Amino acid sequence: MGIVDTLRKGKVSPDAEPQIHDQAPAIARADAGGAFSLLAYERALPLLLEKARHNGIAALAINRCVHFSALFADIEPLTEAGLVGLACTPSHAWVAPAGGTRPLFGTNPIAFGWPRQDKPPFIVDMATSAAARGEIQLHQRSGKALPEGWGIDSQGQPTTDAAEVLNGAMLTFGGHKGLGAGGNG
Repeated sequence: MGIVDTLRKGKVSPDAEPQIHDQAPAIARADAGGAFSLLAYERALPLLLEKARHNGIAALAINRCVHFSALFADIEPLTEAGLVGLACTPSHAWVAPAGGTRPLFGTNPIAFGWPRQDKPPFIVDMATSAAARGEIQLHQRSGKALPEGWGIDSQGQPTTDAAEVLNGAMLTFGGHKGLGAGGNG
């Protein structure tokens, strides 16, 4: 479900005001109040940066939020501040484990990045599935076949039909390696 659908279906508190909490010397927490995570992150970012500079490391936990969106946007301000960043988020059970026939894990996106001297920062943003769910949805909307290895149908059989994958399960990237990376959800 995308941002607009989430709003239309009342799955988010559109007028929630994030509450930022200074939890510990290197830990901040943002309570998004049932809203999208983006505003909570934006409001907590100054505290996170301050803690990272003061302690050499810091963490921010955002809870009671929906639809985290692409994670690279959360890493960019950290790298611009000269810091290394790591972001991750769980997701719904949409991914079958390697050799499995039904979804058990989320796509569990992860992003990381670091600044580089005289070059743009190095940033990676990826799902632990063979492709992001949004990419499969785009294929479905356009009627394009998926590449082989992206998903299985509801009977656990390989398919390149995006609608069948959305009703079945996505597959991990790299088989068992993707399972190891994505099995944290």
